[in-house]
Amino acid sequence: MEIYEGLKPQPGDLVVAKPRYSAFYGTDLEAILRSKGIDTLIISGTVTNVCCESTTRDAFSRDYKVIFLSDGNAAGDLPDLGFGPVSAEEIQKVVLTVLAMYFAQVSSIDEVMAEIAQLPAGTTGGEALSQPAARLGR
Repeated sequence: MEIYEGLKPQPGDLVVAKPRYSAFYGTDLEAILRSKGIDTLIISGTVTNVCCESTTRDAFSRDYKVIFLSDGNAAGDLPDLGFGPVSAEEIQKVVLTVLAMYFAQVSSIDEVMAEIAQLPAGTTGGEALSQPAARLGR
């Protein structure tokens, strides 16, 4: 596995090798997060509609609060497999809409950074989501 230089793990960072699309499947990620008292996850990466979406749905099903970065995830075009080709833009729009409706707070990187910057020192991760029910339309 090759990691982009600017994103390489630093000493003390946790790296979990995953055998499937979801970071929860076949890994000890949930045990690690629970042992550290982490209840909120910020999801970014590639591919929006595969690994990132799978991890988001699994996190939600495990009662984590999830923030999905609208501009921190990337999709690629899909070829015509009998239903017509699908552009990356169409995929991104649909996935962000579905996740925002049912599974996660969907926000831009700038919005999340601004929200984090406003938190008082010592705030726990779960307190970073302001009014999650309102944002999720519930």
